[in-house]
Amino acid sequence: MEKSAYEKYLKKPLTPLPWEHRLILEKGEDIPLEGVLSFSEKDKLLDEGYLPYENGFHHFPDGRAYVACLTKMPKVSAEMIYWWFRWHSEEAIRYQIWYPGKHFDVRTDETGSTHYVTEDVGTGKQRIVIRFMTPAEFGFSKEKLETIDLKRNAIICARVGAEIPGHVVWHTWMCHYAREAEKGVELRSRFWIGEEIEVSGPLALILARLLNRQAVKRRMIPGNIGRHMFHHCAQEYHHLAEILPEVYEEFGGMS
Repeated sequence: MEKSAYEKYLKKPLTPLPWEHRLILEKGEDIPLEGVLSFSEKDKLLDEGYLPYENGFHHFPDGRAYVACLTKMPKVSAEMIYWWFRWHSEEAIRYQIWYPGKHFDVRTDETGSTHYVTEDVGTGKQRIVIRFMTPAEFGFSKEKLETIDLKRNAIICARVGAEIPGHVVWHTWMCHYAREAEKGVELRSRFWIGEEIEVSGPLALILARLLNRQAVKRRMIPGNIGRHMFHHCAQEYHHLAEILPEVYEEFGGMS
């Protein structure tokens, strides 16, 4: 596709954040510990209703961080969400229109299930590896998943990591639950940063033991990463909520 087909989206101003998200960023305060959804209790994300803190972040003394973000997407469907995650990875410019100025490049492995992206989440330009997986592989229980209609709702799950020579350090669990709402869907995003660091590569076990030490984890994970990730997530998905209906209408017949 000619780059000119996407130019109008690159030139669109970023969608303003709603006041509740701006207020969280201005205050810069962690939500209380009791507002954190632990990774082991992630099934609760699929419950009806809302959790006490649907927006915010929390930084732990050992370097870990937790992020929650709720995005209203009144003109978006679950089908559009599934389509978007396939479609945007085919060309760098498609990834760029999602968050102009912060998203730079994307490529995939042969299966399309692992994305290698270059973006800036607030700590500088970096290359990130995103390995997508099924909700069951992510750890949601079979019983809970059986209560969700995955044609009317979308669950996007992934392990996020960084490349070091010969290895990938998997440092974050990421989930986006696009739940059917009265108008469109509402996206409930969660990030568990520094939770159970894993490593792929020849020295995986040695490196994993080292990187899971608290002292190492505190040095490895940026101190304000929760706030940065909340800002990035809120902005990219509010902007996607604005552009996706038009992008889907224009390019929905493409791979």
